[in-house]
Amino acid sequence: MKAVNCIIPTIIMVSLFASFLYYDLMPSLMTIHWDAYGNPNGYVTKEHGAFFIPIISAVLFVIFALVPKLDRNISESVQMQRRYNQFVTIFLLFLAYINIAVLSWNLAPLLFNLAQALVIGFAFLFYFMGLIVADVSKNYSFGIRVPPTLSDERVWSKTHKFAGSLFKSCAVVSILSLLIPQYAFFIALGSIILSLAACVVYAYVEYYNVKK
Repeated sequence: MKAVNCIIPTIIMVSLFASFLYYDLMPSLMTIHWDAYGNPNGYVTKEHGAFFIPIISAVLFVIFALVPKLDRNISESVQMQRRYNQFVTIFLLFLAYINIAVLSWNLAPLLFNLAQALVIGFAFLFYFMGLIVADVSKNYSFGIRVPPTLSDERVWSKTHKFAGSLFKSCAVVSILSLLIPQYAFFIALGSIILSLAACVVYAYVEYYNVKK
């Protein structure tokens, strides 16, 4: 646990270091938004663009650190603390990856398509989320938190096993979507939205089956 508590701030520091390292090389107006095809359509000054994601990551880190103190289901379970720390680590790694991708694109916009880089990030995020959520115990802080799962332990367990498989499948679909690059972002995003919707529907169906 102590090792993870050191890793998480290190991720933020590496992201912040990358922003400082790239800062002088950034254009005065940085691109921070792209359409689904990877075409730039949103800009801010580099003072804001270079440090936005590290600052957001630091704020989230503070919030994430407070959550276990408010949720006894996490604070009183060693297994849940481990899973929660894994979740925070993977999410902040994802943000650090996005930060470095945005900085790199602004440095050399012709080298790669940002939308496709996001697809790779989503695949990484959802594959590891699939590993994490599959055996997460009931809590009020992360997971598929809808009335059926929060009302019944069996529904929670079945829904999260289902979600784990679905999220990992999402990651595979996202990577395969890169074979058709012009549609990769749409396919990846669509698979994520459908997976989340399927988890909610599954929870309600399971709840109905358990209670009938």
